Amino acid sequence: MYTKQTFIKDIEELIVLCQTELEKRKQGIVGDFSVKQLEDYVIPELKTLLKQTQLNSLPVKEKRRLGSASLLVDCWVMKKSPPMSVKLFALADNYRNNLE
Repeated sequence: MYTKQTFIKDIEELIVLCQTELEKRKQGIVGDFSVKQLEDYVIPELKTLLKQTQLNSLPVKEKRRLGSASLLVDCWVMKKSPPMSVKLFALADNYRNNLE
């Protein structure tokens, strides 16, 4: 069973990964998402999701979506699956399907 505590841990790890990727983009290293996308959309969305989870205020399963996962598919530039992308897709799947 996928628990709330596991979900919180997954979000926190993904936020750290996104912040690391943000620093790489600022250094000119190409990858999934741009500086603007990470700063303005992805990281804020994950922080909001973390807060909602901690406050037990998640939407019902049928209404759960992570826009960042959709954005990732639209802007995917890497041929392989970098850790951030894999974790983001896993988080989106667990959020939508496995978290009670």
